[in-house]
Amino acid sequence: MTATRHGFWEYTTPGCGGAEFYTLDDWRTLIADMSEHGMDDLLLMVKWWTTGYRSRLDFLDQDPDNAAIASDNELIHAIIDLAHAAGLKVTLGAVLSFYVRDRFPFGEPHTVVDECGGFGLGTDVGVYTLTDPRVLDAGLQVAAELCQLFPQADGMMFELESSGQYTDESAARFETWARAKGVGTTRVLHARNFDFPAWRDFVTDLRIAFLTKLEDVCRANDFHGRLSTIAETANEKYLVQHELNLDRLLADTPGWQVICYDYWRWQHRLAGTDLCIVQPKSVGLSSAFLARGLMTYPHEGGWPLPIPLTESWDIDVEDLHRHQPDQAWWFGAGPVREGPSTNVELARLRESGFASGRDARLDLLRRIRGASATTR
Repeated sequence: MTATRHGFWEYTTPGCGGAEFYTLDDWRTLIADMSEHGMDDLLLMVKWWTTGYRSRLDFLDQDPDNAAIASDNELIHAIIDLAHAAGLKVTLGAVLSFYVRDRFPFGEPHTVVDECGGFGLGTDVGVYTLTDPRVLDAGLQVAAELCQLFPQADGMMFELESSGQYTDESAARFETWARAKGVGTTRVLHARNFDFPAWRDFVTDLRIAFLTKLEDVCRANDFHGRLSTIAETANEKYLVQHELNLDRLLADTPGWQVICYDYWRWQHRLAGTDLCIVQPKSVGLSSAFLARGLMTYPHEGGWPLPIPLTESWDIDVEDLHRHQPDQAWWFGAGPVREGPSTNVELARLRESGFASGRDARLDLLRRIRGASATTR
């Protein structure tokens, strides 16, 4: 996999577990492990359901017990410095469609979430659509703040998960959009396509408009690093599909790296690989693939997963080696303490045969490095 950049994808945000509880020494160990095994990128999510950095924006939650917030962002600056010293690039990530409901007075969420992966988030989180201009403004404020606080970061990743939901308000906007485009608004069946292509194009256009504004805000704040976003993928019992029209996305936002993901590698493996790695490359996107690393987030059938974590890793390593996306991320780098968490839980890693989070991490790193060695 020598042509593919590799890195871990982790979180400082409350309620996710894993690296949320890392001390600076834990980060130092992780970065040393990554560097030693040929990794060259770290993606750090500093805003997810909740917020994992010190913010001046009064609509962002601020848990005083969160390590990054308690340090007044010094922990995040130190992580970036450690990574740069080891030759790694650092991307900071933020979800701009989720906000703690009690602190976010703008708009009305289409969904309210209080748990993830079977574990409580400790608060009610609203999920918002991109048809509300106040939500767009809030996202632009978050982007501007991150660029101002962390200009030394090498990239910014802005996720808009679940922002294209079909609501009464978005349906009205869709009808207006469809009339202007001269397209129908009824569902149609395609054997190899999204079952509601007009809606997907509408949602893609909403993303394009917002990504364009995000890029303008980042550049206006003198941030010139790489910009990335996620194109959600559905890998379900009877189908695999993209939520976004990738050709449309590339035509109007050519400077953005697009990240696709598939954590359910035991079902529809070929289709998932095609949609997440092969197709993005074929249309000319700067492509990235987010794989299940040490994530213990359960499948719809619960835990344990239908296949062992190690088998999932081997599938991803093999497909990444064969198809060579521009970037590969591994979700979860290993927890350091007990306790329930939404993303990575130490007890479940132990049930999978690992003595510790680091033990599991090193096993994955050796598998990745072994595949890289075969190309030399």
